[in-house]
Amino acid sequence: MPVDGASHQRAASVRAAQAKNYADSIEMTFRMIMGDAVVEGLFGVNPVPAQSRRRGRYEPEDSAEDTYVYPDPVQALLLADNARVIRGLIGEVMILVMAYTGMRIAEIAGLRREFCWVGPDRDPWDQHIRVEHQGHYLKGGFKLHPPKYSSYRTLILPPFLGDLLWKVLESHEAERLPGRARQADPRR
Repeated sequence: MPVDGASHQRAASVRAAQAKNYADSIEMTFRMIMGDAVVEGLFGVNPVPAQSRRRGRYEPEDSAEDTYVYPDPVQALLLADNARVIRGLIGEVMILVMAYTGMRIAEIAGLRREFCWVGPDRDPWDQHIRVEHQGHYLKGGFKLHPPKYSSYRTLILPPFLGDLLWKVLESHEAERLPGRARQADPRR
């Protein structure tokens, strides 16, 4: 009877003798057994009070598909202007390289000078960069690793981006694009 289950639940001596989680798991198991007995017709009513938990395999609710918002070029330029105020020319160029090439931030952090074919001596429509590494800060410092999913690729740059990248490379002598202007993580 439902009254018997409620009185069992209220019995302080039974629950007090065990830890809360252990007593809850026993009660949940008993509730499931009694619920199955009701379904099979062995009992008319489940004597253990119901809770609002679902049983069985998880089925996610129908939700709207997540949509990716692709920024337009004006938004990318505005974000790059903000990055220039905060981080200087390097910050602006990193944002523009991400926006116009689809490179990941770790790939930009690991972009080395030898894989940048840009400059005033090149044809403006023949400037490109090669993704050969991605950079990560680990316990031992900055390390270069292969790109994610082995996505080695050569990317063609628009003329204005090639010129900006050339200015960044000329501004320092470091091997990597972000340089060593600060010792902190260049992705910040």
